[in-house]
Amino acid sequence: MYASDYISMTVDKSSATHEEILPTIVEKYKQQFMNEFPQVEHIIANYKAVDQGEQGACSLVGFINLASLNGIDISSTRGNWTRLWDNRQAMEDIGAMLDTFSERLNFGSFHYIPINGTEEIYYNKVHWNPKQCQTHFGITMKEYNKAPFVFENGYLIETLLASNTPVEINALEHSRTAIAYNDEHILFADNWAPSAYLESTQKADMYGKVTTGIKGGQEIKCAPIELFAASFSRVNKWFIYSMMRDIVFFQNKTTRKELRVVAKRGELKKYGLNSNSTDGDIKNALKKHNNKKK
Repeated sequence: MYASDYISMTVDKSSATHEEILPTIVEKYKQQFMNEFPQVEHIIANYKAVDQGEQGACSLVGFINLASLNGIDISSTRGNWTRLWDNRQAMEDIGAMLDTFSERLNFGSFHYIPINGTEEIYYNKVHWNPKQCQTHFGITMKEYNKAPFVFENGYLIETLLASNTPVEINALEHSRTAIAYNDEHILFADNWAPSAYLESTQKADMYGKVTTGIKGGQEIKCAPIELFAASFSRVNKWFIYSMMRDIVFFQNKTTRKELRVVAKRGELKKYGLNSNSTDGDIKNALKKHNNKKK
């Protein structure tokens, strides 16, 4: 599936606008996304997406892009993923992709969470935390109970993103990597070329109520909520939270930058580290440091 073919199941198909945009327009959209999501300005400026092209391989390519955003070396996979995919049509969700490819990709430890069942009637409540969720969104129990799965999914994703943890999400018949959120939207590092552009209008609200149509003799239209441009997509976050099937993210990665922060606090020596320490030593030391803080 190419970007020009993608329209999610909840979109008013007649509203979709597909185009190929010029490099100057790509840069304008990058700047727009930087203004809307300044917390990931560096990612927006430097992201080089692996392009799924015409393949329905969003779960696999999304996972490869997720790995890249976590600093994992994907050089051996970037140009060879199509051979791995082997002209499959698509996969049901991220879980099916991981069952098939995770060992062959060998990207290291990751955390997979199924959100709902294939019949859309089972919700995984293991990650639910009603009190913290209500506090996070500033809502009452009555408001929370209207759609607890939506709010809990939102709390899960926003907690991960607030800790600078990119997360691949399968929702709206597409898998892509969420990198930031604001009051209205989620920004995804997507799986298509920078020139691919799509804008479309959602036809239902977060509770599944149709909001595009005729009511009281007047036409109702909601704002465009899926905008693809510059290898990113900006989507109304409540539609994502209400349609999530499963997610995957990598465990917190440790870096030399984090080590320097620890060192400035005078905590370097206690872990036996010095300027010649290997990356493995650094990771193990910082894991101990992070576990101690919990």
